[in-house]
Amino acid sequence: MPTIKHTDGPGRYSHSALDHVSGHGDTHEVSPSAVDYLCDEVGYFTRVDGSEDDTVGQEDGPPDADDWEEWSEDTWLDLDYQQRADDVREGRADDHLEAIAEVETSDTVIEAVDARRDELEE
Repeated sequence: MPTIKHTDGPGRYSHSALDHVSGHGDTHEVSPSAVDYLCDEVGYFTRVDGSEDDTVGQEDGPPDADDWEEWSEDTWLDLDYQQRADDVREGRADDHLEAIAEVETSDTVIEAVDARRDELEE
């Protein structure tokens, strides 16, 4: 069974596919359909065992923000949330902060957008 790790969202999260209430950093073995739901739809978890789509943001994944020819919601959300947050914090996504704020699913990235906006206003 695939393994996922609680990396974002609320500090405590409960779902019938999990063996216990999850906290940040907890790992769980779940069914492949639960991996798709919890990682891709909910977005609070990441794959940690080499399961399908584990390489997003690496060599064969979407480009880093530096390499974008044109920003798109799909390309942005295909990046790992940590990569998205880093791109925002480092100013690589400054031209797209409004669009990012509208589509973003990760609390971590939303906080990075808010902090970056504050930094740009100074």
